[in-house]
Amino acid sequence: MKNDQYSLLKEKINSNDFSSVFLLVDENTDKYCLEIFINKSEINNYKKIVIKSGEENKNIDTCISIWKELNSQKADRKSLIINLGGGVLTDIGGFVASTYLRGIEFINVPTTLLGMVDAAHGGKTGIDFKLLKNQIGVFNEPLEVLLDDEYLKTLSKEEFINGYAEVVKHSLLTDKPDLTFNSLVKLDLFKDSDYIINSYSSVKNEIVKSDKYESSIRKVLNLGHTIGHAVESYSHISDKVVCLKHGQAIVIGLITEL
Repeated sequence: MKNDQYSLLKEKINSNDFSSVFLLVDENTDKYCLEIFINKSEINNYKKIVIKSGEENKNIDTCISIWKELNSQKADRKSLIINLGGGVLTDIGGFVASTYLRGIEFINVPTTLLGMVDAAHGGKTGIDFKLLKNQIGVFNEPLEVLLDDEYLKTLSKEEFINGYAEVVKHSLLTDKPDLTFNSLVKLDLFKDSDYIINSYSSVKNEIVKSDKYESSIRKVLNLGHTIGHAVESYSHISDKVVCLKHGQAIVIGLITEL
């Protein structure tokens, strides 16, 4: 399945559909994930753009730096951006692609559990504004989302588990017997990661398919996020609490809201 995904990606990249290919990475995925991606996709003609990692860099300044780089390297409307990273990077990369020259194609290659199950899917792109999460953005689906759990081996245990909050959330939103919370807790988070990624990302994708622009049923995907985002934003500006990762904040939101 993974090899098929890379084969299809290779076909797209080698086609005449794109005038140039840009790989967007942060300093972590540049160091730990880029080589894996290059070896598997066999891409050799690309231009790399590196940004700083972390939620604190999910802002307009980072977008400006990427737009400048695209402009200086003569990206045009037929250029492609491949976003290789976690949820922060795919959010930024998708937003930058959607707004550069009124929109160019992009592909998401998530490298975290959170990204693979949730953030890289659904077409929500955006950045934070004035310490508020995801205040600026657009709906725009990626051309493709490539899922490969090999990237999870590059993560710390803490970062790996950070994405589990979205898995739990999806298990609470489905009525499929083999995907409910009671079924989820019987799985091994690490050994069953490939199954978890493909199964629980499908929960989100089915909901999104029925309500792309979040006018009705898609709002259920915000479970845990109303309070979770508030807590997460506060943790980034307060010197009284530890700065929280997104998954940690969403767990607090889920527990509180439920």
